[in-house]
Amino acid sequence: MDNISLLNLILSVLLIFFFLKWQKEKKHSQSKYLQQQFRVQTSVEHPIQKTKQPILTPEEKEAKDREDYEAKEKEFIAMHNPGPFHCDGKACNPKHRCLPQERWMCRDVIYPIIPREAIHGQYQFKLPYSGSRRADFAIKMPGGQRIVVELDGYTYHAKEVDKNKFNINLLRQNELTLEGWTVLRFSFDQMKENSGQCREILKQATLMEPRKLRFINS
Repeated sequence: MDNISLLNLILSVLLIFFFLKWQKEKKHSQSKYLQQQFRVQTSVEHPIQKTKQPILTPEEKEAKDREDYEAKEKEFIAMHNPGPFHCDGKACNPKHRCLPQERWMCRDVIYPIIPREAIHGQYQFKLPYSGSRRADFAIKMPGGQRIVVELDGYTYHAKEVDKNKFNINLLRQNELTLEGWTVLRFSFDQMKENSGQCREILKQATLMEPRKLRFINS
């Protein structure tokens, strides 16, 4: 076979190859176009109906919140098995129930050393810069010591905290300190695995000299 014949053969093979490739791409484009047209037609004929959230009455919302709380409480107890609590979480503030982990903290760390009348769960503060804020526990000792106890979960208070919430948390703690409160923060793991150490730290705080108020009286 001479060079000219070989060249013609190669060119023929290349032409056949590119022709088949073009045919394949053309079929793919047509198929994709037909699929898009079908989606558009289907969406026009059968538009997606957005379900409207029902407007709940205050009584219905309260019932739903209670169901959600009880479901989360059962899940938490099944996961951690904390044992029986001393209250249902509404003893201090009926409007804002303490979470199971907070009741655990109260039972194992606060109750053993703090008089019951000095404990205020879900205590509401009105601070000049960060506004209305709630602490897990506020302790007002007969001797004048004022202590805030916070139970911080790693996921909610560290891992997934955004910048705005991070800044507000720091601002709130600074305001409470200037107002005369001793702020103690414990992690969930510290409370669960070493409650004795947490109790000792809290006990030392109750023995400190009362601090003078410098901000506002709450």
